[in-house]
Amino acid sequence: MQKPPKESFIIISKCTYFFSNPSNISMLEYLIEKKHNVHIIIPKQIYNIFLRKRINISHFCFERRMPTIKSLKNDLLKILKILVTLKFRFIIKNLVGSFITDLKHKISIQLILFNIKLKTIFQPVNILLLDDKSFHFFNEINILFSKSLKYYISYEIWFKNETPDRDLPYFYSLKKYIHEFRSIIIQDKARESILRKEKDISEENIKFKFLPVAYENLRFPVKKKSARKILVSGSLDRYTGVDQIIKLNETETTLANFEFTFQTHRIETTNTDIIKIIKDSSKSNILLDDRNFSSYKNYFEYISLYDVGISIYIPHLHSDCSAELGKNIEEIGLSSGKMNAYLANSLPVVATKTKYLNELNNKYNFGILIDNISELPKALDELSFNYSEYSQNAFEFYNKVLRPSNYLSGIFKN
Repeated sequence: MQKPPKESFIIISKCTYFFSNPSNISMLEYLIEKKHNVHIIIPKQIYNIFLRKRINISHFCFERRMPTIKSLKNDLLKILKILVTLKFRFIIKNLVGSFITDLKHKISIQLILFNIKLKTIFQPVNILLLDDKSFHFFNEINILFSKSLKYYISYEIWFKNETPDRDLPYFYSLKKYIHEFRSIIIQDKARESILRKEKDISEENIKFKFLPVAYENLRFPVKKKSARKILVSGSLDRYTGVDQIIKLNETETTLANFEFTFQTHRIETTNTDIIKIIKDSSKSNILLDDRNFSSYKNYFEYISLYDVGISIYIPHLHSDCSAELGKNIEEIGLSSGKMNAYLANSLPVVATKTKYLNELNNKYNFGILIDNISELPKALDELSFNYSEYSQNAFEFYNKVLRPSNYLSGIFKN
């Protein structure tokens, strides 16, 4: 039987924590296993990188600061206008410096793409653009890889009324170039419906394929008997309910039966007010863990030490939140990496109730969904009372609905 030709996959993202997203790791490992060549173009990373030594992966970094789509042109026009009018000469130096920085950035990206082009001349090329800001490179990609198959991967859904004016060109890019893409990869049907509506994408425009934000757990989790150790992992902030959990724990006596660990691998970028709230808690059942993990295998071994996972999302809780923390997390669906990691290790969850998750939980009964933090004590008591059943259901849900291998072959097949 003739083997399919080796292909090249170029993955482009503006995300500074690319390697902490389990879907990205799952895709990389799948493509590596299939002997394809993978070229990753990403910013300098906050989180550690552990795949760079693989022989069929090349990795290119650019500066985290990215000029906006029109910044080069706008800066040049401003410089010319000032020179002509001979006014405000003192700001010319700053504008020229900004223009030169942006120009160097653009040239470096073009050199990276040209370098990859030389390596992929005799191979079919696939382009994976992750979220809206990756469209910054779209024109260069279209010139150098005009015959490539292009996929758009949606992790964060931007909404027009929440997107800063400077980023609106990125917001409109998907609709503008929709005919260029083979398919859109998103987590589930609920997120597909939201993206189609917000970007005005009709059924005829393009097909969607699903990939939950999850990692492949190759081992069967250890069976647990109690629900005492509670894990809150990932981003620690107000939008994940950390301050409300701490406050409730100060007054709710039944929570003394449980031990809460708040874990993040990004302690240096975590809200300092939240860290202070955790450390200042007067209760001994509140712990902070800032360890890093070199791989998802190690992370899963850590998660398996706990009994229940908490996955709370509260949109727009504070005024300085980003575009990703508004309507994007109202229907989190299967895009929560931490919730899916809990379930992969047979930890039932206490999670924010949404329409789609409620539909899934009614079928699989993998945890307790709540509308607000005040319901947490009752939810934990219910999980404790029927723990073995919930734990078994959690892993069954992961196997049937979340496991990446259920989806990856269907996404990238010819």
